[in-house]
Amino acid sequence: MSINLEFSRCFRIVIDFSITLVNILRRIKLQFIESHPQNENVLIFKHP
Repeated sequence: MSINLEFSRCFRIVIDFSITLVNILRRIKLQFIESHPQNENVLIFKHP
């Protein structure tokens, strides 16, 4: 029971962290595109 609880807590932390990371990357990407419109195609995040 306690192991399961710990796992779900860690899992939630990892998910929150990844969501935050994606948001930061997205914001950086948007700022980059706004400041360098001609390089829009250079910054494409490829998902496997």
